Amino acid sequence: LKVAELVALFLRTVEVEKAPDTYVSYQRWLTEVANTFGNRPAREVTKREALAFRDDLARRTYDPTRVTRGTAR
Repeated sequence: LKVAELVALFLRTVEVEKAPDTYVSYQRWLTEVANTFGNRPAREVTKREALAFRDDLARRTYDPTRVTRGTAR
């Protein structure tokens, strides 16, 4: 099973079982996964590759200047 096929199967389930906003959110991020790994067999994507993808996506997506941190008082 290729990653793109797995993503499509999962999204079909999400579309039926979850709220429309959840589906749209999952679709947005899983499209990135499919674009990166889509033609590869899902079992061949390593944990290291998946974590590197996640970290890169976070760096490209989130503006660190907008992240707030709580402080202990």
